[in-house]
Amino acid sequence: MSTLKADTIQSTSGGRATLTKQECCISWWQYDQTNDATDGSFNVSSISDDATGLYTPTLTTAQTNVTDRSVQLTSNHESGDSNSRMSALSYDASGTYSASAITVRVFYNDNWALADNNHNFGNVYGALA
Repeated sequence: MSTLKADTIQSTSGGRATLTKQECCISWWQYDQTNDATDGSFNVSSISDDATGLYTPTLTTAQTNVTDRSVQLTSNHESGDSNSRMSALSYDASGTYSASAITVRVFYNDNWALADNNHNFGNVYGALA
């Protein structure tokens, strides 16, 4: 058995190396919608605060398509607030999902009203374009 050790792997043209038959997290974010602040992210160029309970992370590198992906979302407000939350994907205005932007709706679970939250988290798994 051989051991390959490297600090950096890139394509022959100097760009990102293509991984075949691999699935991994291609994007993640931590977003404070109450203060409109991105607390951390990977492969996210921006996050827009669209309205109460609606925000949209835009990926730096788009996905190949939206049918071969998994998006995981969660939200919570802050300590001392016992109301539960729910996050869900939202279609764009034309009724489709986007390969480069992911609109998220955040609800209070007790009355299903849209609500801004301090702690919104998302992970996207799939292939990049």
